[in-house]
Amino acid sequence: MQTSASIDKIAPALVKAQAELKHALKDSTNPHFKSKYADLGSVWAAVKPALTKHELAALQDCGALDGAVSVGTRLIHSSGQWLAFDPVIIPLSKRDAQGVGSALTYARRYSLSAALGVVADEDDDGNAASNGNGADAHDPTKVKNPPGRSAIASEIREHVREFHACTDGDTLLAYINSPAFKKFAVRVCCDYPNDWMGPEDNSGLSGVLAQVGEQLGIADDVDNYISKVEAKRREKQQAVQHMQAAQ
Repeated sequence: MQTSASIDKIAPALVKAQAELKHALKDSTNPHFKSKYADLGSVWAAVKPALTKHELAALQDCGALDGAVSVGTRLIHSSGQWLAFDPVIIPLSKRDAQGVGSALTYARRYSLSAALGVVADEDDDGNAASNGNGADAHDPTKVKNPPGRSAIASEIREHVREFHACTDGDTLLAYINSPAFKKFAVRVCCDYPNDWMGPEDNSGLSGVLAQVGEQLGIADDVDNYISKVEAKRREKQQAVQHMQAAQ
């Protein structure tokens, strides 16, 4: 983070504004997970009244990198003082206008939320009502998740945070090759395929892992890892099919 030469005016204004920030409402639906999340509009709606009241504004700088987009957030005060936060970098899942737009929206949302400490209202992603089923029962390409998906989703989020905390490829490879994570990855891939694959914005476990691997320059290694995990799923499916055929 960088700051203006003095922050004696912006600092107290930001403290007051943060005390008045609202939770961002989870009013958008992830079509893959059937879960609610707070979109960019909800985050802005949560922060704008408090920022305006205390003479603060948030500006976002969007940039393009090789195969990725970057978004940095800067908070400015009416006095001219400012705080600038390091950019969030999101690899492109698709190199077209839709892919760029999706990645920029994602990066803007997370950059703004991180800069101001915005949180979203808690939501159980509909699991209590759906018994942990994140799939569309009318879509044969979607596989029903077994019960317990809420706990798995929470553990996935913990692992995702660990992915992003890795500062180099060797650290990430050491983490994902640990026995505990390998066992978890195979379990998610086999028993919770919807959470493993994720929607088009790569929010599944394998998608996020691929994104971080690309960021750290080990995309091929991560792709090979993901392929091996998915091979385990195919082996399990074949074993089940053979057992059913023998009965």
